[in-house]
Amino acid sequence: MYSIREELIGYHTVGTSHPGHMGSHNEPCPVCSNPAQKIVDAVLAEEEKQELIKSLVNRFSAALVLKLCAADKKYGYANAWMKKDWMIECQKKLISHLAKGDPLDVAAYCAFMWHHGWKTVAPDAARLANEIDDLNAQILRLEGAKEFAVKPVREELDRVTQGLRDAEKKIVELENTERKLRKWLAEQ
Repeated sequence: MYSIREELIGYHTVGTSHPGHMGSHNEPCPVCSNPAQKIVDAVLAEEEKQELIKSLVNRFSAALVLKLCAADKKYGYANAWMKKDWMIECQKKLISHLAKGDPLDVAAYCAFMWHHGWKTVAPDAARLANEIDDLNAQILRLEGAKEFAVKPVREELDRVTQGLRDAEKKIVELENTERKLRKWLAEQ
């Protein structure tokens, strides 16, 4: 017995025969061993694969549409995914939904990012932490350099300030002495 497909392309599987089959089942069939027939078979196999891929994408996208519409109805998002200012939030939600395990939720956030042209990952947190550490180290070095440069100036300023205080005290003492001297002279 042979299938319609086998009849249309002149090909049969082992243990079957077809009209015009020449040779026994143990011998190569001239129709089946024809190189052109092998090309036809490869093209049909590729078309079958493409149909399977199309079917997968169609079923998944239909399920995704249903999921997104249900979420929109339930939560009232009103196409909030179209806003341009939520890339980091979207990336965080993608990571969160990866952990939860629902492929449709993951695909939804991937679709949102695809729409905007965003990457699916936020900047590497470890790299950012290292950059922050480097900046903090630079700040500490600058503060140390500043302290090194400022310390002598601060010491000089403190010395001058103390000198001014001492001078003010001397002025007050001299003024008191002058007053006493004027009073004494006035009494003489």
